[in-house]
Amino acid sequence: MYFNFLKCYLLLALCKLLVFVGCSTNIPVTGRSALKVVPESRIQAISSKQFDDFLKENPESDNIEAKAQVLRVGKKIQSAIEDYFFMLGESYRLKDYKWEYRLIEGDSLNAFAMPGGKVAVYSGLLTIAQTDQALAVVIGHEMAHIVAGHGNERFSQALIAQGIALASGSIWEGDHQNSVKLALGLSSQLILLKYSRHHEAEADQLGLIFMAMAGYDPEEAIVFWEKMIQASDNKRAMPEFLSTHPNPKNRIQRLAEIIPEAKHYQR
Repeated sequence: MYFNFLKCYLLLALCKLLVFVGCSTNIPVTGRSALKVVPESRIQAISSKQFDDFLKENPESDNIEAKAQVLRVGKKIQSAIEDYFFMLGESYRLKDYKWEYRLIEGDSLNAFAMPGGKVAVYSGLLTIAQTDQALAVVIGHEMAHIVAGHGNERFSQALIAQGIALASGSIWEGDHQNSVKLALGLSSQLILLKYSRHHEAEADQLGLIFMAMAGYDPEEAIVFWEKMIQASDNKRAMPEFLSTHPNPKNRIQRLAEIIPEAKHYQR
């Protein structure tokens, strides 16, 4: 019994040490502590390579007007972000960014962003985000993920989770090893999912600020997400606590609460 307790204590100490070593401050966003164990320059290099690989396998849309719309909105949000960081005295954080805005051919109602300034929007999403105002909701949110350092944080979390799983295999042996690995794996995934939802909330808040600074109306976020609910098959929606994204109805409620703050930044 004592030996098992000692092994549990050692694993817990390892987890705390890994988290402590990787803790930094996410100053441009909220000032909260953020787990980042990989240099930002390395993350951006990895991101650039992965984005290039993605573009090789996923054709861009040939819709000239739609591509111009994505670029137009992206550039306006980019300008707002640069102004926002200038106000914070943090412009240096953006100096190595190489912004790209791509429209990917596909029916998916989705968009994504990668560290260093890579933004991709699927053409299917433009069936919902038909106006610049609506598209600004999406692009503002995705670009907020980038400048908030969420990619680095998620990558670091995954590294820590993997390290804990490997450590558990060497500490526990015999009949208990598989059950411990399973428990650690499940708990690690739930933690990562929780952090991802927290990132979504941060990106929603910052995204509204950025779109307001770019001259768009934050109220459009409510309209956009109501349309997304209508377009989604809600019967297949998983419980929010097991999802990397907030429940759309809960998201709308939170957006309504932060819209007044975002409107203070309107030009």
